[in-house]
Amino acid sequence: MRADHDHIRLSRRTFSGAIAAAMASAVFPRASLADEKEAKDKVALSAPAGQWPIFRGNAHSTGKSSSQLPNSPELLWKYEVEGGCFKVTAAIDEGVVYIGDADGEFYAIELATGRLIWKVETESGFHAPAGVRGDKVYVGDYDGVFRCFAKKTGEELWRHDVMAEINSSPNFYKDWVLFGAQNGDLTALDAEKGEFAWKYEIQDQIQCSPTIVENRCFLAGCDQIFHVLDLDKKGEKIGGVKIGAPSGNTPAVLGDYVYFGTMGGVVYCVDWRKVEEKWTFSLPNNADGYNGSPAVDKWIYIIGKNKILSAIDPATGEEKWQFAGKSKSESSPVIVGDRVYAPYYDGRLYALDAATGEVRWQYETGSRLSASPAVADGKLVIANEGGAVYCFGKRS
Repeated sequence: MRADHDHIRLSRRTFSGAIAAAMASAVFPRASLADEKEAKDKVALSAPAGQWPIFRGNAHSTGKSSSQLPNSPELLWKYEVEGGCFKVTAAIDEGVVYIGDADGEFYAIELATGRLIWKVETESGFHAPAGVRGDKVYVGDYDGVFRCFAKKTGEELWRHDVMAEINSSPNFYKDWVLFGAQNGDLTALDAEKGEFAWKYEIQDQIQCSPTIVENRCFLAGCDQIFHVLDLDKKGEKIGGVKIGAPSGNTPAVLGDYVYFGTMGGVVYCVDWRKVEEKWTFSLPNNADGYNGSPAVDKWIYIIGKNKILSAIDPATGEEKWQFAGKSKSESSPVIVGDRVYAPYYDGRLYALDAATGEVRWQYETGSRLSASPAVADGKLVIANEGGAVYCFGKRS
């Protein structure tokens, strides 16, 4: 889904004469630039209530939904694939769940009922989340084929082969769809026709999804560099920050700052306008680092392989609270209302109080959760490696 980054413009009446203009200014004061920026940031902060169109919900990769969930979500339906395995986060658009499994089948499932709408069998498997924009669904596979399906029917409209595993969810800018691959290329294609537009190459794998703010694209790379690109100049590099370890994190943006973790166990805050590090955060017992991406709101929420979910002050890097799961996690939390939903390898999905970290609800799926939740229309969807897609919400 294309994020709207246009400035809010307030119209003013025109009056003849300086006195009339001054009176009008007093009665109808123009919003300050700070107010305009705050309003724009609030719009960009969350995924729309009825959609979860890309991996982290929106172009800014915040991992936050505008939708609401009940205090004790109930299982509404479960779609099971015999012998199947799901490792990716679902995309949700117009009441349909889109998800691929590791065996090469791609599914469109009705969000309200769990009914299969269509299914496509491919030659490979899916380790990358899908993305939806307009009437099309985009997804890359294990063998490096990036496909575009018709959203309503599953008809394959075009494909582009990058000949390297794709772990990246797509993101969108103007007429382009962008995605990364393990050959180190960020590729931009014409989203309508699939024609090659340009690529940006790093010296190692790209496992993160591209994050887009205004005309900037952010990549946390396995080359141990955080990259900032100018999309209006076809991915020309603006600058970078050395991060000391590889990263597959999809960077999350809050205002002028971007947040991500590394496989070296360090969480970074970078001023993306200045392209410079602001602070870092690390725990003493997290040598294996962070595979899951952060979610951002009042605080930064990120889960390490050490089982710890940390809530971090975005201004200072100070840890506010931590929660220890019963197994490691390589998944990404999501924020819904005043709760953080956190998946773990033991198959448990927790709902934690966003302010305190206290457990408010949990559900055990019985198989590893390496995917992250997607939330839309008052429902949370998550799939496990046992081949089941779960939908939680409130029974009518």
